[in-house]
Amino acid sequence: MPIVRSAFCPKRFNRTPATSRTDSAMPPPWPPPNTDLVSQKPANEMDKADMGYANEKLDAAPDAPKAHETMFSMMLEKFKACEVRDDAGTLVDIKLEEFWIACDLYREMLSKLGSAANMIVSDIQQNLANAKAVYDENPGERSTLSAFLQLPKEHVGIAKLTWLCRGCEFFLVMLNKIFTENSGGNPAVSAYEETLMKYHGWFLQKSLKIALRALPSKDAIVQSDGLVVQGDLPLDKKRELCERDAPVASTEAIEVVHLVFDMMKQTGRWDDRKA
Repeated sequence: MPIVRSAFCPKRFNRTPATSRTDSAMPPPWPPPNTDLVSQKPANEMDKADMGYANEKLDAAPDAPKAHETMFSMMLEKFKACEVRDDAGTLVDIKLEEFWIACDLYREMLSKLGSAANMIVSDIQQNLANAKAVYDENPGERSTLSAFLQLPKEHVGIAKLTWLCRGCEFFLVMLNKIFTENSGGNPAVSAYEETLMKYHGWFLQKSLKIALRALPSKDAIVQSDGLVVQGDLPLDKKRELCERDAPVASTEAIEVVHLVFDMMKQTGRWDDRKA
């Protein structure tokens, strides 16, 4: 999917010493790498070892292996694993080590949606790699979202986490619409209008709405290689499994992403200026 980039990206932050790295720009909608960032390896050359997941098996929980039928049920499992809930069951924080794994699975799922999603996937991978690299500098003191948000608002880690979650919200809302609504509209465009569009200027909004129409339809997503992991099944059965798992998984993951946004706003780490 073609993405309009630096022409719409005013400088946001001043350069600071390495101990408190800051971004020089926050391009839309998922910022590309720049010289301030930790990982400069092209996304298509990165692998699980680069992301820190060399031994992570996305299709099995470490303590309770489960036979998944779709990647959506895997996503549900991974996002649940990162949640911190109080005695009343309210989501109050996020374990970041597990959150990075859940986001990497989201990136992998999006990569299965064809060439129209390739540019988004590349930027997501860079955002994820750089946000996680900031966490890896001191995982003991940054193990949760609340701890990570002790970083200054201008820190590169805050910027990358913001854009990672904005992109994630778009994808999750799109999935939810695809598998729960039958309005006849374009779920990708509708999801964009509800999520990312508010952070973009007029010209970028128009360009992305056109590009998003190239994302695959519901049946094309159902037939995408790997989203249904239980062998070679008929289309009707694949659709049934996806319609069962995708709404539950996307709803759970959206709750996690929205907590990130809420906590950023509560701690003064939120930046809602248009790109």
